[in-house]
Amino acid sequence: MENNAMFATYPSLKDRVVVVTGGASGIGKAIVTAFAVQHAKVAFLDIEDAAAKQLIQRIVSSGHPAPRYLHCDLTDIDVLQQTNEQILATFGTVDILV
Repeated sequence: MENNAMFATYPSLKDRVVVVTGGASGIGKAIVTAFAVQHAKVAFLDIEDAAAKQLIQRIVSSGHPAPRYLHCDLTDIDVLQQTNEQILATFGTVDILV
């Protein structure tokens, strides 16, 4: 994982609920990582299960809270609605959507 010194600290993000779509790779992966470093409550959606598992392990091994991965194909509206309901049932709210 990136050196924590690369990230500024934003106390206002601690415990905020953040949902990231496409969070297992690329820019989404970097966004999930950055919010996890801030100790936000991160949920991320993707269809890349192996990449998501690796990301979670990497974040946890660096001492940050584990983000929650939800397998979700955004093109399947029924699954997306169920995933949204699951996020709200777990976290109660969404503060930030990326």
